[in-house]
Amino acid sequence: MEKTVKGAVRITEEHGFWCFHRYSKSQEKYYEFNNWDFYRKCYATAGVRFDFYTDSRVFGFDYELHAASSRHFCYFDAFVDGVLTDHIGIDRVTDTEASLDLILPPGKKRVTVWFPCLFGAMVKNVAVDDGSSVEEVGTDKRLLMIGDSITHGYDARYPSKAYPAIVAREMDVDVVNQGIGGDVYHVGNLGDGVGFTPDLITVLLGTNDWSGRKKDHFFTSLEEYYEKLDRLYPDVKKAVITPLWRGDNRRITDVGLFKDAVKAIASEALKYNGVTVIDGEKLIDHRENLFSPDILHPNDAGFENLAPRLISELKKILK
Repeated sequence: MEKTVKGAVRITEEHGFWCFHRYSKSQEKYYEFNNWDFYRKCYATAGVRFDFYTDSRVFGFDYELHAASSRHFCYFDAFVDGVLTDHIGIDRVTDTEASLDLILPPGKKRVTVWFPCLFGAMVKNVAVDDGSSVEEVGTDKRLLMIGDSITHGYDARYPSKAYPAIVAREMDVDVVNQGIGGDVYHVGNLGDGVGFTPDLITVLLGTNDWSGRKKDHFFTSLEEYYEKLDRLYPDVKKAVITPLWRGDNRRITDVGLFKDAVKAIASEALKYNGVTVIDGEKLIDHRENLFSPDILHPNDAGFENLAPRLISELKKILK
């Protein structure tokens, strides 16, 4: 299981099902005792996927879904040799237990099945043809992508459309998605680390800080956050993405103007070595049709608009 699953920090067995964790025990413990809604979002399977080579003609598993966001749509995305073959799911979940069964082409191929971003999915009875081969897909780099709802995958209807998934696919890297809808800058989401040393860490936070926090709390949290991030991962390159454009960014909050929050984040992050700041407002066109009706969360088209520009910047950092 560990060789065929990507995007998970650890895997446990719960009541006969495999459970895929995006967060370390210390991170989950913080959310469990400080924010129950965020705690359940920890168990969303954003960025988790089966990824392996096989000569089997079938692949399947039974799964159980758990609500892990306010959204009701839920899909698995299947790829064969990098080509999307199926969106498997429903716009409004009614049954929490079901099976996924794929008929595969002959010969050896790479099979990737992306799990739902906004539900948690546990699996059992994972199966291929008797006697068929299953081989690990090796990746040279492992990225840790930290963020709020936009990293989590709101509002990509299909999980392979969320920007961390596009980054993983296009750059052929292993991405661990640690986005939680509604999250802000706070040291709790770093915990004691993730248990591995990433090749690159990306951070996309701040839009919720600007829209809903007190100014003093925001600035204090920024300082504490980047100090701890540097302490936990002193030799790891970091890309700090300032908040994306949003439709209501002309209003003034307790933090100030939107540009004030952007400037504060960039200024604090650049105090540390190995940090590159990426201008989030330049990553996506400022068009309402690229967003959900809230003009905050990119839709599938919005993520497809954003991802190539982000990938270009990440490649420069990893070069």
